[in-house]
Amino acid sequence: RTDKLALRHRLEEFSKEIPKNIQSEVKQRLGWKYPHQTAANIPPKLSVTEINRIESKKFNPYEFEIPALIEKPKFIEGKKRFSGAERGTIIHLVMQHLDLEKVENEQNIQDQMDKMISLELLTAEEASVVDIEQIIKFFKSPIGIRMLSAREIHREVAFNFTKKAFDISAEWQNCDENILVQGIIDCYFEEIDGLVLLDYKTDSLFWGSHKELVEQYRTQIKLYKEALETIANKQVKEAYLYLFSTNEALKLY
Repeated sequence: RTDKLALRHRLEEFSKEIPKNIQSEVKQRLGWKYPHQTAANIPPKLSVTEINRIESKKFNPYEFEIPALIEKPKFIEGKKRFSGAERGTIIHLVMQHLDLEKVENEQNIQDQMDKMISLELLTAEEASVVDIEQIIKFFKSPIGIRMLSAREIHREVAFNFTKKAFDISAEWQNCDENILVQGIIDCYFEEIDGLVLLDYKTDSLFWGSHKELVEQYRTQIKLYKEALETIANKQVKEAYLYLFSTNEALKLY
């Protein structure tokens, strides 16, 4: 017991038994902190959607999905219930693969969707959630007519480019690490005096003003614009959100 008490006393008085210069060295080593801790916590790659969420720092009401009321459980119905995000993906796929010279009427679009099913781009179940009338309204809208009249049209354009961390978030203002930014531009088309960027939104607008919706996606469209101007080396003169649910084009830039 005497030995244990002596050892405890020695440990408690440890700092008094060693020279001050060694005390300083011990404290420095044990208290060392990695100088680039912020960089260590920053992801090396982000999608445009993730950056948009970082920028907004708030709940997004436009992504909130109200559950559908069904009479019978899914396993009895035998049919898949697609989420809002899944329906959006399906409509984007159809818009990507449509022959734009054959979109005059509902039958033309239905025939093309049948072909997509035969090519296994879509399943019949997925095709059933596509509102062809909404697509027809898009092509007959002012922005749709402009797109069909454009000299060049590009759809589903994937991109990568780098940005400094401090350019993405104020929380990373002291970090100059490069972050790879990835995204997919739904559509852009070229007119004589510049490029027009178009981003499709399939969300149903249950509440909130159009101004709030525009602000919700402003960062996302800004990044698309920046990427497109870098890739194409041409100016993006206008950028729009197109709402399929209300057949409206909202101008952001």
